[in-house]
Amino acid sequence: MYKKWSLMTAAASEDIAIGFVVSFVVAYFVVKAFIAFIGRYGLKPFGWYRLLAGVGLFAYLMIS
Repeated sequence: MYKKWSLMTAAASEDIAIGFVVSFVVAYFVVKAFIAFIGRYGLKPFGWYRLLAGVGLFAYLMIS
């Protein structure tokens, strides 16, 4: 955006503003839900999920 500032139109600025607001709202609720989950169950389920996801990704990459 910095290098192509002269090509920026009002419609593009509106799209960027809407994307920023939507991203902020979604991130707020995701972080709020994640903190509630951590408060309720601790980090153990998240750790197991990360380990299983890592092993699954590694296995997928080794197969393909």
